[in-house]
Amino acid sequence: MALGLAPFAHADEASKMAKLEEMLALTHADRLVQQIMVQVQPRMTNQMKQMNLPDDARPAAEEMQKRIMALIAESFPGRN
Repeated sequence: MALGLAPFAHADEASKMAKLEEMLALTHADRLVQQIMVQVQPRMTNQMKQMNLPDDARPAAEEMQKRIMALIAESFPGRN
């Protein structure tokens, strides 16, 4: 019986995802995320400056910051 319902469960998930994507598009959630990212980037930079990192650790910290921002940008459904 469970195997017989599998196509319906998949269709239901696809329907939910389509509705979610439509809602994100209608509410311009991508714009909100972009605005938040523009605000977060300088804050992260300031936090890093306040940490008084040694000069040799700075490039690695900056690279990590870039990767974190990229991961956030890529993981938001409305931004792909």
